Amino acid sequence: MITRSSSSPLASLLAAVVFCCCAAAALAQQMPQDTWRYAELQFASPTNNALRSIATGTGGVYVGEVNGGNVTKVLQFTEGGTFVRRFTATFGYIVGLACDPSGNVYVLDRGDSKVKVFDPSGTFLRQWGASGSGNGQFNLAGTGGFAMITVDKASRVYVCDPGNNRVQVFDSTGTFVRKWGQLGSLADEFPSGNPLAIAWSPKGEVCVGTNSGSWYLRVFGEDGTFKRAGVANYPDRPFAISPDGLFLGQYYYNSYLYVYDSAFTNIANFYDGDFRADGGFAVSKKGNLYAISSDTTHIRVHEREYSSVQNSALPPAIPQPVVLSAAQRQGTSWMDIDYQVTDADSPTVTTGALAFKDGGNTLNEVVVMSTFMEGTSANIGANQPTDVSRHLTWNMAADWSVNFAQVQVEALAKDSRNLLGVHWITVPASGPDPAFQVSSGPIADAQLLDLWYWFLGTRQAGIGLTTGVVKATAGLYNGQQLASGTSTTGAGRLFAYEQMGVRAIGGNELTRALAGNYGFSSVTGNSIVNVASLATSFIAAWGNNDNGQGTTPLGSSGAVKVAAGHHILFVKTDGTLWAVGYNGWGQLGDGTTTSRGSPVQVATGVSQVASGGTPQYGIHSMFIKTDGTLWATGYNSYGQLGDGTTTQRLTPVQVATGVAQVTVGGSHTLFVKTDGTLWAMGYNGWGQLGDGTTTQRLTPVQVATGVAQAAAGGDPGYGSHSVFVKTDGTLWAMGYNGYGQLGDGTTTQCATPVQVAAGVSQVAAGGSHSLFVKTNGTLWAMGYNGWGQLGDGTTTNRATPVQVAAGVSLIAAGGNLGYGSHS
Repeated sequence: MITRSSSSPLASLLAAVVFCCCAAAALAQQMPQDTWRYAELQFASPTNNALRSIATGTGGVYVGEVNGGNVTKVLQFTEGGTFVRRFTATFGYIVGLACDPSGNVYVLDRGDSKVKVFDPSGTFLRQWGASGSGNGQFNLAGTGGFAMITVDKASRVYVCDPGNNRVQVFDSTGTFVRKWGQLGSLADEFPSGNPLAIAWSPKGEVCVGTNSGSWYLRVFGEDGTFKRAGVANYPDRPFAISPDGLFLGQYYYNSYLYVYDSAFTNIANFYDGDFRADGGFAVSKKGNLYAISSDTTHIRVHEREYSSVQNSALPPAIPQPVVLSAAQRQGTSWMDIDYQVTDADSPTVTTGALAFKDGGNTLNEVVVMSTFMEGTSANIGANQPTDVSRHLTWNMAADWSVNFAQVQVEALAKDSRNLLGVHWITVPASGPDPAFQVSSGPIADAQLLDLWYWFLGTRQAGIGLTTGVVKATAGLYNGQQLASGTSTTGAGRLFAYEQMGVRAIGGNELTRALAGNYGFSSVTGNSIVNVASLATSFIAAWGNNDNGQGTTPLGSSGAVKVAAGHHILFVKTDGTLWAVGYNGWGQLGDGTTTSRGSPVQVATGVSQVASGGTPQYGIHSMFIKTDGTLWATGYNSYGQLGDGTTTQRLTPVQVATGVAQVTVGGSHTLFVKTDGTLWAMGYNGWGQLGDGTTTQRLTPVQVATGVAQAAAGGDPGYGSHSVFVKTDGTLWAMGYNGYGQLGDGTTTQCATPVQVAAGVSQVAAGGSHSLFVKTNGTLWAMGYNGWGQLGDGTTTNRATPVQVAAGVSLIAAGGNLGYGSHS
């Protein structure tokens, strides 16, 4: 607690000492990383004998082997499953294996009631114990456990002694240290036949499993002090504790692995029909789970995943930060904090520190720790050594003005991974489409909340926290709200994506990812894909993808007009046109069909761009130069380029002059000339060109006069339509109308323009829906609404316009029926 008067310094503090289980981005404790993925790896005894009991250490994986009905041998494997050796020693009956921090292997042998110690290569070092009830003696007769011994970080050895209803503790040499337990039914007592399983937690606790109808795991301090008990599904079976303190085990009668946090709250379950509940579990320092299979002859490996996803190309071990101590220095406003980060494969990590008021779990409770005293600021940040205690002295008064509160201190750490570990799957190439990588699952706000904790804990430049709200303080997003409470704004998500070097998955990419399933059903429209450069993500995030007339400044890119789809076109303030992304049809206009990971310059003197189509039906691009000439490039099988051919163009070809505006649909193009005439070309199977026919046009055909703006939408697969606004404010539409997207009250296809509304100032066409804004600022919508894209609170299609909002100045519609639409 903090108390002070208006003029006196901070007097006292009770700091809640916690540790943070960090994913690839060193995330805060609030988001336990609780996912394991079957690695399609299992390995067996070279003689295919049954296996019982298992442990992991610096020497790899150690497993007990059954011979003649008894567990008499120890097998050593690498963590990858390569058989190393069989220990020469023979045992009467192994009922537990454990490894100390040096890698030495401890074997509990029921045959002669001894603990036997070997170096990591199997060389015998020492032994102790005997049958009996005295100190250093055990009653193991008839016991069937296989996880009855564990070792802590100080190499103290904890042994289950079920016949004597107790746990005994020894130092690494076998000297008796202490014992605890007695016969009884209370939470801190052991009923007859207990205890049968034990594991040490990195939180400095010892967890003991019991049976005989007492369905509890009991947690003790290392000194034997009872701390708590919790209901669990596997109390008398072997279990394991992860490097970040999660309990893992399996109930005997089903095939699920249960995951509990340190408070015994069940936070995750996952199915594996090939576990044997009583065979044994072990978790490596990397966090991977090793379990004996149901056929008893194999070890199955489950890789630890972080933030629900993991980047398999990066080191498998996450950093494990622990706050060792946190206390206010007497008579001052300073807090002294000691923390340490362990990591199996990274000698240095980037670290941060953060405080939470009153044990909170939102940005509203965050206190940014910025002022470190006595030179301790050097002990936080980049290149901090692992496995070494680091000291911080935080001046609380400088960063936090409060009279009375409770604070929770957290340490954060990050290794060579990106800010969030992402488990990428590669979607194979199909036709002209290049292969690409997609995340196996979307990134949720809860994960992004942890990302904000990381940014704040490491004092990232360009963002600040005020009353629970994260705002940008510099750059493109300067002044914008990025996150608050537990939620991330749209701008904040884009900011986060830029930091991670990813972007949202495209509609066609999503379809392809799901088409083969690739083993992941969790890929959704919120999933992400790799981007080759932040500039690409930058522009894709902010570009207007309707008619290319957006004017949102794009920071250092200097882009003022953007068109985005499966590729991106943008015009810089100097009039140069740049392109990046998919190029299978030559739509980038750089003379190739090579997709570009970074922008390439295409033309000069450009004032407007537009692009459309899908890889399935072809993609093309259009742009207008400052001299009013219209140019086209890309797919042209339907004549949508308007150059009189159906030849694909890899470099821009001039199509028309005196053009004021251009818009691109799936496989057709509309443009408005400076004299107000509307022209159309390309695919016309739905009458979307509005010339009274369904004949495709290879050269532009005039459709109407007195036109102020046009919009083209849809694609050949699901129907295309066109809409335009005349200078008198009337709205007109033509083409496919199966979902009422023309807004004329019917679902009848129209090959000539039909008037829909009056008093209209702006229009947009999506995949199978349309939007328009009236001169009074009201927004109206019609057409397909299965995705809620009309915004009227329903998923009901609308054949006549329905009012959605007021005070609207700019609109855009996207998507298509096959992949989902939005507005």
